[in-house]
Amino acid sequence: MNRNVIQLALAQASMMSVNSLMVTAAAIIGSHLATNKALATLPLALYFVAVMLTSIPASLLMGVIGRKRGFLLATLIGIIGGGCGAVVIYQGLFPLIFICTIAIGVYTGFGNYFRFAATEVAPAEKKNTAISYVLAGGVLAAVIGPNLANLSKDVFAVTYVGTLISVIILYSLNGINFMFMQLPKPLIRDFRQTTRPMLQIAAQPAFIVAVASAAIGYSIMVLLMTATPLEMTHQHHEFSEVAFVIQWHVLGMFVPSFFTGHLINRFGAQRIIMTGTLLMLLCILINFNGSSVSHFWAALMILGVGWNFMFIGGTSLLTETYRGDESAKAQAFNDFTVFTVAAASSFSAGALHYEWGWRFVNYAVMPLIVIVVIFLFLGGFMVSLAVQKWDLHRRIAHSLLRWSAGNARRLVGGFMAATALLSMWLSNTATAIMMLPIALSIASELHSSGPHHLGTNFLKCLLLGIAYAAAIGGMGTLIGSPPNLFVATYLSEVVGRPIDFVTWITMGLPLVLVMLPVTWWFLTVLWFRLPAAAMPELRSIGVAAAGAQPRLGTGARLTLIVFVSMVAAWLLRPLLSSIEIVGA
Repeated sequence: MNRNVIQLALAQASMMSVNSLMVTAAAIIGSHLATNKALATLPLALYFVAVMLTSIPASLLMGVIGRKRGFLLATLIGIIGGGCGAVVIYQGLFPLIFICTIAIGVYTGFGNYFRFAATEVAPAEKKNTAISYVLAGGVLAAVIGPNLANLSKDVFAVTYVGTLISVIILYSLNGINFMFMQLPKPLIRDFRQTTRPMLQIAAQPAFIVAVASAAIGYSIMVLLMTATPLEMTHQHHEFSEVAFVIQWHVLGMFVPSFFTGHLINRFGAQRIIMTGTLLMLLCILINFNGSSVSHFWAALMILGVGWNFMFIGGTSLLTETYRGDESAKAQAFNDFTVFTVAAASSFSAGALHYEWGWRFVNYAVMPLIVIVVIFLFLGGFMVSLAVQKWDLHRRIAHSLLRWSAGNARRLVGGFMAATALLSMWLSNTATAIMMLPIALSIASELHSSGPHHLGTNFLKCLLLGIAYAAAIGGMGTLIGSPPNLFVATYLSEVVGRPIDFVTWITMGLPLVLVMLPVTWWFLTVLWFRLPAAAMPELRSIGVAAAGAQPRLGTGARLTLIVFVSMVAAWLLRPLLSSIEIVGA
């Protein structure tokens, strides 16, 4: 790895040392100085607001004056903020502590582009590794930050003045580091004429997943990390124990960076992001099970690893969505979104903890994890919505009615086959939700047509058949069900090579072809015992449906084209990935 990447990693270490120092002490300083304890996390929240508001101007400014000058300007602002903070704490003026945290936030707003600067000085094939190594600089921060907070807080007569003096020293060392960096000079770009509109860039599914992963991962991390020192203080743990927990949290955030880039190269960014969401859930479970130091230690360390996977995975995926001349505004959009969400989480952490308690804070982050999972499978959900929009699922049902010729067993089998086929490509959950109303409408028409011999068995059999078929079909492809990604990751480690889309189909499709007919036979013959003979009632419904079916419209045709293209793209992904585009 080249010298500039190492220097950027050291810059990251210095910046994150200050950040971890502030996370350890800021909420407690705010609690000591504020008369209203619900405002204890407000200084830290304003830090995140400053990061958010700086992200766009910082990126655009460095696009004009260059990375090096931008980083030096941020260093000067950070040193001034540290000096103001020391004076404010000495005087005990709570409102003016905001000047310090805002200045440190401005510095961090610039410093968050260290990872992007690394991609500009590293070879293209080592881009993911460069991002990881820069963020790995946070390992030093895990040792320096919390220990420095603990050792420096009582150096002077007024507690925590020494903490802000430490900020000045760390920023000064970083300024010296910047002076010896050799970063690319800025390019003069006309964004209006030579680049795509930002909305066009942001509309890409990969861009949406990248930003959502980084933003929500950061939000969950900030919410739980900010509230943890408050809860530990509430549980009468010592400040040294708080520093210990934060130290291991920061280690969890950055130690995986030594290998996250390699994992992304091997398994793909989306699988790493999904693994991060699972680790976030594990953190919440630990928080629910106890309030000892060991519980806080384990939860925050796992939280840090989950953040690392989601943030680096999102950053890596983001760099694949824009061209070089679009980097400034794409990166600015990403970081503005990420730190807007982080600031909102930091603002709410103190109030949520004060008003509702620690358990509620943990419950509050669960919906955010679900959102990330949905975004990872956004393509399948969007295609399923288009299928419903243009009534293609009803066409499938009507075709099945005609094909069954009034035979209840054949109808259930047809529904199960169609559901399994769709769930291989549209997510099993989306497919089940899409097919169940069709089944209910057929059952309703059968009931309204007059007396028949099926009773409620046919409806039960049809609904269970759809549910089982969606689950079985979801095993057929890598995108059919969220757990498939985790199984593929585990199998990749066992066999020693990546499990790609086609490899998964060779394992999953035979299971589908065996389990689907066995399940159909069990439901229709053995359990519900549907009649083998054709029924006039079902035949008449099929004839009526065929007569009422309109011609295939333009929207439906385009949806079919998109669906077929999506299937082809997944199957041909290894071939497409090997194609090099000249000039790209």
